[in-house]
Amino acid sequence: MKYQVKPMEEHEAIEYLQWRYPEPYTFYNVPAAGFAECLAEILAPDNGTDYYAVYRKGSYYGIFCFNYQSQDLELGLGIRPEECGKHHGRQFTLAAVDYIRRNLLFKGRIWLRVADFNERAQRSYEGAGFKPFDQQLAISWHGLTNFIHMELPET
Repeated sequence: MKYQVKPMEEHEAIEYLQWRYPEPYTFYNVPAAGFAECLAEILAPDNGTDYYAVYRKGSYYGIFCFNYQSQDLELGLGIRPEECGKHHGRQFTLAAVDYIRRNLLFKGRIWLRVADFNERAQRSYEGAGFKPFDQQLAISWHGLTNFIHMELPET
């Protein structure tokens, strides 16, 4: 699958924040009360995280976000709700890693967080070479959630 990646624009951020996932993935739905805060964070030029819109076959397909932390890069991923569950997660994750390595020229450790209940995403990340290394309880929009931390070794 070929993806086109570009810096996220405001209209794409608005659309992304309105994506609605079915159970049990409603955890990823941004509540109306948090919409303005999330939009401001995505659009802030110096918030520490870079957001990218990802297109497939000319349609807005997903997002990548990158947050540099010392020698590491934290990766965030999202696929449109109607495209989830079609067994493209591994390939999408590999595309994000390829973009990081080729376009951002980042050779260090890449890591990500995934809610512990999201076994589907965990399998995709493991298929792309990520390995669990830690976990953390964190407060999210929906209460206390356990996140599995997964890493991809340096190249």
